[in-house]
Amino acid sequence: MIGYAIGSLVGMIVISLIYGVASGAIVRLMTNKVTQAWTHRPARFIILSIYALQIIAGFTLFIMTCYLLYSGGTYIPRTDAYGYTYSGEGDITTAWAVFGIMMAVSVVADMIKAIFVLTFAD
Repeated sequence: MIGYAIGSLVGMIVISLIYGVASGAIVRLMTNKVTQAWTHRPARFIILSIYALQIIAGFTLFIMTCYLLYSGGTYIPRTDAYGYTYSGEGDITTAWAVFGIMMAVSVVADMIKAIFVLTFAD
């Protein structure tokens, strides 16, 4: 299962990089609006608060994902009394679900930040 865990980690990194590049391109298109919104104190506070919450949530979910990938990749298969073999793929699947939640949090936070930037831009 270690191969699946490493492959999952690489896949998650690639998906995150693609989202980061797309998000960066959108921010570069909105540079003028961001500068206008940044002059307002309440907008600055709200945007920085959303950034902080996004970082805390993202880091926490990232640690959870790494732990689940580790526990799924190093799991020693065992067979229960009914003949079903547990091999750790449940942990890897759960890691993908946590990664999906992490990406959803990031997308929603970026959308809220964009709404505030467009609201406070002159």
